Amino acid sequence: MKLKWNLMYEGPRLSHLLARHIFLNPYFSRKLRKLVGFQDKDYLWYSDTGENLHGGYYTDKDMKTAKKYGFEFFTSKEKFRKWVAKQNRLHEETKKLMQKYELERKINEVPKKEITKLIPKITEIRRELFVYVLSCQPQCTEGLADELKKIIREKINEEKLVKDLFIKLTLPEKKSFFSNEEIDWLDIVIKAKNNEDVKELVVKHYEKYFLIPASDRTEPWDLDHFKKLLTTSLKSDEDFEKKRRELNDQYEKSIEIKENIIKKYKLSEQAKELGSKIAEIGYYRFLTSYYGRWLGYYLVLICRRFSPNLNLTFEELSSCEEEELISLIEGRKGPSKKELADRALAETILIKNGHIQIYYGKEAIQVKKAELGEIDYSSIKEVKGEIACLGKATGKAFVFYWNDNINKKVHEMPKNSIIVAPQTHPTYMPALRKCVGLAVDEGGITGHAAIVSRELGIPCVIGLHYITKIVKTGDLVEIDGDNGVVRILELSK
Repeated sequence: MKLKWNLMYEGPRLSHLLARHIFLNPYFSRKLRKLVGFQDKDYLWYSDTGENLHGGYYTDKDMKTAKKYGFEFFTSKEKFRKWVAKQNRLHEETKKLMQKYELERKINEVPKKEITKLIPKITEIRRELFVYVLSCQPQCTEGLADELKKIIREKINEEKLVKDLFIKLTLPEKKSFFSNEEIDWLDIVIKAKNNEDVKELVVKHYEKYFLIPASDRTEPWDLDHFKKLLTTSLKSDEDFEKKRRELNDQYEKSIEIKENIIKKYKLSEQAKELGSKIAEIGYYRFLTSYYGRWLGYYLVLICRRFSPNLNLTFEELSSCEEEELISLIEGRKGPSKKELADRALAETILIKNGHIQIYYGKEAIQVKKAELGEIDYSSIKEVKGEIACLGKATGKAFVFYWNDNINKKVHEMPKNSIIVAPQTHPTYMPALRKCVGLAVDEGGITGHAAIVSRELGIPCVIGLHYITKIVKTGDLVEIDGDNGVVRILELSK
């Protein structure tokens, strides 16, 4: 039986070694079921080198099941406490490993023997990290959001106010190092605006934060990134002192804001608890995914180092499994170059009614096409998604794609553009600082785009699934954050 698939995320092509911890191991190990009580019965994931894309698809039925079990899991105080505590331990394990090896700086200095011992440590932690990331995907937290809106509606009739209060009650309460980077950077810009010499401060900032965007898909920031960012900031007439104050106050005063809302509108304490829980889930989802991404970057560095000596491309070597990678590095037998090239071409993981099948090469492409079919996006001019930040904005679209060099492209975007992107992460911050609206394919209320748009006060619609497939750079678009709609008003010439 052919299933109806819903696209939940896309990204740049991802090799077998890097993808299996996220998209395969949780199904083989059943760890997700053991953690939250459910496991998707049907699931499709693919990676295609020709398209330089990977994507994940779920069915409506499994998404409804995830919503039900997610609500039951996250409303259990004891289960939630353990969920948080386990991730804190995983974060500490990751930090210790990274501080010990510093592969981002010393990849060529670590002896081969140490590398082969390190690979199982990386993969063990990374597998565990992504079980926790998958446990709080948007469909898993949708039930919490619905319940909070229901409680607000019991006291409030005006729908726009309901949406506004929901967003404020889910404001983040904890600063991550991503937020600290933003605040530290604003300090540098403020000093530079006051004609202070900040050259050394920029270098120190780079040395402290350069690794933030590094992952199995994106590169770290280089020093030139911050130099360009400073030049752009100095040309801006934005009030950076006000911006820094508002950003800092948002965290310092978020609990106070929530308590005032509860008191003013006579909402139950459950509303405050749910809002705070949604905010904390977002904090951990973001943080945990980035520890997993950094460990993915370590595997990228290892494959880059050893692929030339093994007469394999990076794409081929990173298509190994962990044991195969270790075997090849140690000079023992592993998969043939032909087999790895086939894996590197394409991979499709297809799960139907719990039965897992993996396809490679041309067969993988055929299976993916047979399951997904073709969709004509050319006639679509309006897409409805989920509200992340209220407000309306109209402007010319600037579209980011997964294939782009994001670190470079963020500096090329004109001021007052509407950002249209698959998703956002810290690499996008230079562009986010100068846009007037944001529309993204992916994400839930606990995701990066939702959090950052609220921090910056940018109208934002998330969960649009295919907005990057219908909007082109230069199109005149409207972001209707009050109703969760993005409209194409005029096509670019």
